[in-house]
Amino acid sequence: MVDLKRTLLVLASESYIQTSLFPDFACKGDEMVNEFGEAWDSADRSTLNKKALFALEKLDKYLSDYSGESYREHYTDNEMLGTSEVWNNIRSLAKESLSALNWPYEVPKQFNVIYLVEDEI
Repeated sequence: MVDLKRTLLVLASESYIQTSLFPDFACKGDEMVNEFGEAWDSADRSTLNKKALFALEKLDKYLSDYSGESYREHYTDNEMLGTSEVWNNIRSLAKESLSALNWPYEVPKQFNVIYLVEDEI
């Protein structure tokens, strides 16, 4: 659940915090959504109360509904994090999920991840 909490904190953060957590060359929206998806897929859902499960499923469904080619720019254009209604809704749903889990919001720390750029591979 540590990974799930961390990804929810990131998704719930204001855009200026979100952008500070990833390198400039990254598609930050895409990174955040993928990390949430991995954490949600591996979460032990049997430990969640109904309210938390509902909130997390609602967030996951929203991310699924607002994905694909027609929404690509929301995840690949880093400027959209601060201007997109989609991202405002994602932040709101992530905050609802944190609340349902009784996890207070705190500014997330950077991931301990090494990003490789194509020139380094």
